[in-house]
Amino acid sequence: MKKIFKGALLFDIDGTLSDTDALHIQAFNQMLGQFGRTITPPEYFARVMGFTNAEIMRDFFPDKSLDEHKALADWKEAAFRTLAIEGLHPTAGLLDLMAWADSVGITMAAVTNAPQANADLILNSLDIKHRFKTIVIGDELPRGKPDPMPYLVAGERLGVTLPQCVAFEDSRSGMRSASASGAVSIGIMSNLPESELVKVGAQFAVSTFGDERLRPLILKTLG
Repeated sequence: MKKIFKGALLFDIDGTLSDTDALHIQAFNQMLGQFGRTITPPEYFARVMGFTNAEIMRDFFPDKSLDEHKALADWKEAAFRTLAIEGLHPTAGLLDLMAWADSVGITMAAVTNAPQANADLILNSLDIKHRFKTIVIGDELPRGKPDPMPYLVAGERLGVTLPQCVAFEDSRSGMRSASASGAVSIGIMSNLPESELVKVGAQFAVSTFGDERLRPLILKTLG
């Protein structure tokens, strides 16, 4: 008989399950190019990474209407999906960790600010959508990351308490959301160093899901 765990594993999608940031930067620059503008990687990591599309478009286009913001966000996300069709790769160690979690009866959920179409594309491309009991889309909630609401909603849907969950995030915004929810929060160093992730709430950060510290921490936390 499998052990009954009191908590769950909660995964961000973009940049955590797969390093998608370069594709997002390319898609943003395709969209911004219509206005003679570009975004550099440092600007992307500071102003875009981990935020909702509504927040991003308000920042970049404060003079445009909400309808225009939505149209621009939709254009950019369609460009991202076109680029991503070429193939995405799971973060090292992810598939092994998920297979292990399933084998011992640990529940998993995805918690993202990405639109549903993006989430579906990434999860289906990696062939891991079936691993998740629920997928929380921050864009569909009153408040997305960095607010803790997406993680709190995941906890409610799964019937678990957040301090008995382990969350994985790669962005400052996402880490603030996860840590504020009460989850034990681990950084994934896709593009930010451990020092930056710890500064906003990570207990520590790893380069791969195969890090030897993770499984003991998960078993201890999930009870």
